[in-house]
Amino acid sequence: MRDYYHFGFNTFYQGAARSQAEWEMIVKQLVDEGQPLLASDLAKTALNFFPDSLKLKQSLARALTRVEALDEALQILEPLAHSTPLYYATFLKMEDEVRK
Repeated sequence: MRDYYHFGFNTFYQGAARSQAEWEMIVKQLVDEGQPLLASDLAKTALNFFPDSLKLKQSLARALTRVEALDEALQILEPLAHSTPLYYATFLKMEDEVRK
């Protein structure tokens, strides 16, 4: 994996020196800007450093949904589904889509 990613006018240098908030921000920004593949790659890398980050897991699930990797997104959301009603509702909705 590269040490940096350049997109638009921004360059993001990855590594352990980055804070959890920085990783969460860049992954969310990439998903919002329509770059789900890059977002999912960075989210997976970031989760190696911050495995308990709910924001990274949520953004990764959103990115995977955008590239129609619904089964993988469900695997991420399923453990979260039992923690809050919002995740549970999202999980049920995605599960219905996968079964269609």
